[in-house]
Amino acid sequence: MPRHAFLTALNMRWSAVAVLAPVMCFVIAASAAEPQESGQGRWQWFGAVTPAYFGSADVGGGGAYESRIVALHLGTSGPVGPRTRADLTLGDSYSDNRFETPTAFGATAPWGDMERVGVSASVMQTVDHGWILSIGPSVDSFREKGAGLGDALTYGAVLSATKAFAEDRVLGLGAGLFRQLEGAQTFVFPVVEWALTEQWRISNPLPAGPTGPAGLELSYRVHHGWTLGVGGAYREVLFRLRDDGPFSDGIAKENGVITFLHAGTGAGERVGIDVYAGAVINGELEVQDRNGNALITQDLGTAPIIGATLKLVF
Repeated sequence: MPRHAFLTALNMRWSAVAVLAPVMCFVIAASAAEPQESGQGRWQWFGAVTPAYFGSADVGGGGAYESRIVALHLGTSGPVGPRTRADLTLGDSYSDNRFETPTAFGATAPWGDMERVGVSASVMQTVDHGWILSIGPSVDSFREKGAGLGDALTYGAVLSATKAFAEDRVLGLGAGLFRQLEGAQTFVFPVVEWALTEQWRISNPLPAGPTGPAGLELSYRVHHGWTLGVGGAYREVLFRLRDDGPFSDGIAKENGVITFLHAGTGAGERVGIDVYAGAVINGELEVQDRNGNALITQDLGTAPIIGATLKLVF
């Protein structure tokens, strides 16, 4: 769905966290066993919760679509050797999707609530002359409630190479390679963290991953630690549909361009708040069969979006 930045609704699936938590513990234990250089820091836990609302949008063939969303992320990051850092993150998001008069899909809602659970990691190696190499593999399950977890897997990695020209001026190139439900997905994107002045900055606002590249944001730092920005990104998500639904074992595809205004602050070293408001434009909904062949494709009207993220480091 075209709103990964603000993510997903009020039923958290902690079972996935319980299954994958031992993996995180193993990584922390392994890193603790490695000799660390002084000044590299220690491993830290981080978490984020994001409620959001995707407002009602007209569906081209009739009806309307909206979603109430919540997402939860829990992870850890730290050094694993000289000039090398790593992180591991568990994610669980849930969307309460609602179709009003879904005539575009035969008078029956093509899907209901959706869930994404997954684990992602990254390793960043600083090499000579200011270059940083990174690889970030991930495995996710995108599925309608009631669909099989194993039938909904998306997996792959994001790779990037960046060069620091100064402490606050970094440029590079990244690429994503993923195996999705309907086949392979590849994309390239610029990696940017560039201070234009002391106040103005251009950067990537979103993490690149199976839903698309990282986008771009122009931001301005104001008083008391607040930052105001405007940005955009393309997002595309595919979900496996349940066996007993109107499109048995098929695929739901949602895509669109996110445009947003952003206000954020770090209320302290361990707390951060981000608020977003904007719209999804050029959206599209599609139902496919199991093999990715399009059955019904409908344009989605411009939809308002609003969301907030609370970030904690502990």
